[in-house]
Amino acid sequence: MGGSSLSCTETPVLPTPTAQNVPVVSESFVGSIPVAGEAFYSFSTSQYGNVMLTLLDFKEAGTSTGVQVSVGIGHPLGTTCILAQAVNASTSVTPQLNTPVAAGVYCARIADLGNMTATATFAITIVHPR
Repeated sequence: MGGSSLSCTETPVLPTPTAQNVPVVSESFVGSIPVAGEAFYSFSTSQYGNVMLTLLDFKEAGTSTGVQVSVGIGHPLGTTCILAQAVNASTSVTPQLNTPVAAGVYCARIADLGNMTATATFAITIVHPR
């Protein structure tokens, strides 16, 4: 009696979620930071998608200086933002940070890299899944 044996050595591959066609919301994060300081803003997402941070405006003592600062995304913890990803950036109309996230609570953070000479005002746009 002949028998056959079947085996499968392939590992099943689960589909990777994509950020296409995900409804998004845009939020403004506006404030000021002192020399050697930082600020963060918490937001939440209800589904997988990309978060984009754009540092649109940065002025020290009321003047645009082109100074680079750290902008990043992470998770809020008490009175701080624990960064998962950050970049050094100066103002732009193009997002400086674009990263996929799962549903959850996140924070956007801006911080002085040691380049600031006066208190600065800033405006960051955060685009994220609803």
